[in-house]
Parts: sequence; C-alpha cells; structure tokens
Amino acid sequence: MKNKQIKIIFTDIDWTLFDHHSLKYPRSGLRALNKARKNGYKIIICSARCYKSFSAVKALEKIPHDGYICSGGGIAYVEGKYLYREAINPDIVKQFVERADKLGYELQLIGPTYSFLTLPENDLASGYYKYWLEYHPPVKKYEGEEVTSILLFCLHGQEKDFKDFPLYFYRFYDSGVDVTEKPYLKSTGIRAVLDYYGYDKSQALAIGDDIPDVEMFNEVGTSIAMGNGKEECKQHASYITDNIEKHGLKKALKHYKII
Repeated sequence: MKNKQIKIIFTDIDWTLFDHHSLKYPRSGLRALNKARKNGYKIIICSARCYKSFSAVKALEKIPHDGYICSGGGIAYVEGKYLYREAINPDIVKQFVERADKLGYELQLIGPTYSFLTLPENDLASGYYKYWLEYHPPVKKYEGEEVTSILLFCLHGQEKDFKDFPLYFYRFYDSGVDVTEKPYLKSTGIRAVLDYYGYDKSQALAIGDDIPDVEMFNEVGTSIAMGNGKEECKQHASYITDNIEKHGLKKALKHYKII
C-alpha cells in the first residue's frame, strides 16, 4: 500500500544519487525516483552544488524533479520560479574582487544561473574541479552581476586576508572556501518549498549522506542516510539504508512504501 503520509522527497546528489567511484548514477536510484514521481510524490533536488555545477554531473537532465535547492540553501527554485535567492551586496562583491585581484587570489563568482572566474584558472582551482567533477567556468571581469556566493581558492589560513569583510566563510575543501553574506542551510530551502506547497514537516522525506544533510534531516519528518554516508549523518537519520552501489536509495523508498 502506498505511503499516504509522505508527499515530497528532498534528495542530495553526490554519494546519494551520483556515485563518485563509478562516476555514474546507479540506474536503480533514478528509476526509483521516477516511479515515486509517477506515484504522485514531489521530488526536489537539494544540493551544495550551484546551478552551473549541476551541469558537470548532468543533474537536471538525469534526476526526475519538480524543483531544486542549490548552493547549499542559497537558492530555491520550484516549478519554473524562484521561491527566493540570496545575494551578496554588489558593493561588497566589488571590494572583495579588488582585494583578491591585488593579492592574487582566484575567485569563482556564482550567480543564479551562471558562474565565472576572476582570473585564469590556477592549480588550486584545477585541482578542486577535478576532484569534484566540476564545471570549469570562463574568465570574466566582474561588472555588477548578481552574486549569490563566492568561491575563494586559497590554502588553510589565507582567508584571514578577507576577515574584515562582513561575510561568512566556510571551508569545505582543502583549497575551497565558500563566502556568503550569511550562512546558507539546506533547511532554509526546505522550509520555503514546504510553505509553497502547503505541506507539513511530517509530510516530507529527505535522503542524504553528509554532515550538511543533517540540517536537511532536521526539517523533515522522515530522514534516510545512505549506508556509505558519514557517521554524524547516520546518527541523525530515521533510517539507514544500504550503500549507493548496492541500490540503497531504491531499498529505502521501498521500505517506506513510496514505490
């Protein structure tokens, strides 16, 4: 019998749907989401990746969806419209870019549907793009475009050269620091999507594998951690399924009678 309580599913991409070992989406996961959608459940991609980063792993092409939350919660887009999108004050962006250029730091400026580098791609950026299978942005001069976040390429501790800016710095990789005007959380996007559809927290299910997904789990009634996920993620989940390569997502949706 179909689960009538749950109405909407929020799913991460990396290591939840996309396997970085095989560099593929296991068919079982995509088929499970397609079946869930046919059964009437809304599917929302919920990822730390920005919009342009989706293209690197063909997320919007491969994953059946009704909308997405991207940039770790900085943007929520559902059924052809933005529910919200956060942006950094353009005067602050201009000053930040000028400081970075002067000191020789590589920046990736990220907008709602575009992304570009302020300097030619350096070794730190290239290493990051290779590791995360990322989109390689073009080089362009900043001319006041809307910037939802900045990716600062620098070594540990070097972000101190920008600490006088009224911005939030989050190092998520050896060479990468996300810079935003306030902390972005996947939970913010989930609340906006639930409000849009008029769904209660108890009607939402989330699937993830990493520490940022804990915030996602806190905003839903049912949470699933992948077997290959991090321990902290598993500790906050309602249910722990099998690994990604062992059809974990499909098994979880069957467990909850979604498919």
